[in-house]
Amino acid sequence: MLIGESCPMCGKFVYLKITKEQDKQYTDYCCYGGVIQEKLNLFDKFEREFLKTGYCPNCQCELFHTNLPDDNNFFYNEEMRAEAMTEFMNAVDGLKPADAIMSSAANKLTVNEKLLYIYEIDLEKELTVDEITGEVHKIEE
Repeated sequence: MLIGESCPMCGKFVYLKITKEQDKQYTDYCCYGGVIQEKLNLFDKFEREFLKTGYCPNCQCELFHTNLPDDNNFFYNEEMRAEAMTEFMNAVDGLKPADAIMSSAANKLTVNEKLLYIYEIDLEKELTVDEITGEVHKIEE
């Protein structure tokens, strides 16, 4: 699952990858409020700041003079390869979106590109991407 925002400081569009458990915590926090460090304890400080202010991790590093860990859950829209996405879209023309992202044509996409496609087409409740293999799977109810 993704949460996407445009950073109010630099204007870059950034995405945060979240788990189902984090999504529930974030939804509860948005509905009921509370102390962010307590209510969003599955999120690190960069993720909480992003959710609260929209500041991307790079701007947070500049503002707070800190370093973002290498194993973070953020990616930027500018990292998406427009040529690969266009090639994919042309290859799957006429397929239903879920069939398209599960087709062999999607093998050329990165994990983040697949996640973004699923997010943009609003299939997050139906499909997930294995972060290690890059395979797209249907979510079992």
